[in-house]
Amino acid sequence: MVSAKAGELSSYGQLRTVPRPRRVIGVFTTELGAPVDPRNFLRVMEVAAKAAGVECDDVHALRHSAAVRWLESGVHIKAVADLRGHSSISITGDIYGHTSDDTARTAVERLSGALGL
Repeated sequence: MVSAKAGELSSYGQLRTVPRPRRVIGVFTTELGAPVDPRNFLRVMEVAAKAAGVECDDVHALRHSAAVRWLESGVHIKAVADLRGHSSISITGDIYGHTSDDTARTAVERLSGALGL
């Protein structure tokens, strides 16, 4: 879609059209503000994941792994929901709330300790 700005006349006295700037919606941009090419982004994420000792099949797997690890390490579910951009902690709980064996074991041990068992 194009739009004309008031006062921009061509040499023929008619309004000339000026293309609207493309609106970029994205989280990752270059230093100049352009969107990062997805292949370059994935390449950087793969290098970072390898350095951290994390498998990287895709960015969504990393996102999921980060949320699960936050929850398992005791980060409050509201903080994780905010970091994931969820409107409700129930969304976060439904997606990332599964527990590992270690987390379940820790929960039972804490309850046992609190009850003096």
